[in-house]
Amino acid sequence: MDISGDGRFSIRLEWCGHETPRWVARFCERWIGQRETEAAALDLATRWNTERMGF
Repeated sequence: MDISGDGRFSIRLEWCGHETPRWVARFCERWIGQRETEAAALDLATRWNTERMGF
């Protein structure tokens, strides 16, 4: 399920308790999770959305 173009999702670098900023995925400003790479955060958000939609 493609989340591009869905403004409810954001993937941004944030400080979240690690030595370096991490890519944080959010939905409607709510934390989904963090990953070391932008691609991994996008994958996390896409998988989370697929589960949220019941697929």
